[in-house]
Amino acid sequence: MIKNKLVKILKDKFNLNNNEIKLNFFKDNVLDSFSFLELVSEIEKNFKIKIDLKKISFEDFKNMSSIIKYIKKNEKKKLG
Repeated sequence: MIKNKLVKILKDKFNLNNNEIKLNFFKDNVLDSFSFLELVSEIEKNFKIKIDLKKISFEDFKNMSSIIKYIKKNEKKKLG
């Protein structure tokens, strides 16, 4: 469910195709730093979690699997 929802966000909000979704978002220049902040916001909104910008890195959001891992780890920090 997390993966499907995340794929939908990446396709709908960031216009990524299936090949781009499989890449390293930053190393392969799929997303830039502004897109990164937009992605954080979309994840907070769609998964209802709070992401502390002081405690995250590009490594947490470098690809689909790292984002899914981050979401699963932080699901307990649900927004009120």
